Amino acid sequence: QYLNKITAPLVSRLIPVSDNGAFVLLSGFLFGFPIGSKNCAALLASGKITRREADVLFIITNNISPVFVTSFILYTQLGLSHLSAVTLLQKQPASGSQMNFKIIDTGIMDGFETLTRLGGYIMLFSMIASLLQKLPVPRVVTLILTGMVEITNGIAMLPDSGLPQSVQYVLAVVYTAFGGLSGIAQTSSMIRDTPLSIKHYCIAKLLLAACCGLLACLVSQIFHL
Repeated sequence: QYLNKITAPLVSRLIPVSDNGAFVLLSGFLFGFPIGSKNCAALLASGKITRREADVLFIITNNISPVFVTSFILYTQLGLSHLSAVTLLQKQPASGSQMNFKIIDTGIMDGFETLTRLGGYIMLFSMIASLLQKLPVPRVVTLILTGMVEITNGIAMLPDSGLPQSVQYVLAVVYTAFGGLSGIAQTSSMIRDTPLSIKHYCIAKLLLAACCGLLACLVSQIFHL
């Protein structure tokens, strides 16, 4: 609520969201998934945002964080740090008596629960990604399947894939926009007690991946990758 006093008026002028919706928007864009879906589910459950707003926000704010995109994907793996900017463009108040150690303790335990659950999904889908690499199929098929299952493993395979840099860039953008099946599973766990639809989320992510793939092809042509 303290951040909203500063950021909500500005955000609301740019994007039609409520004050609490502005918080979901900023936290999701800055810190990446599943923070967007987690905050959206929490505010929906407490009645601080409407179902209609939640349906939209939990899809558009639940993306890979800018730091991951710029540092791991573009700088470390693909060596395309100069494309950071253009790639990123493709993304009730508590009273004083309530601000006590009980709230801090609840926040810590909630954080541990979230991290444990997400860590379990990451390990599970990383193992699935490793098994996919043992399949007797062409290397490019393995590469695509791995990236669609778990994006970190898929992107890490790109530099040694032998594919042209332009193709590596497009695949990295598609993987990131989709978020992988691991990301979908993590998101599903964040909204499990809400009426938000994971089916609609998956459809939106597929459409987003297709649109971002087309934009990435355009970028690769403009920058002569």
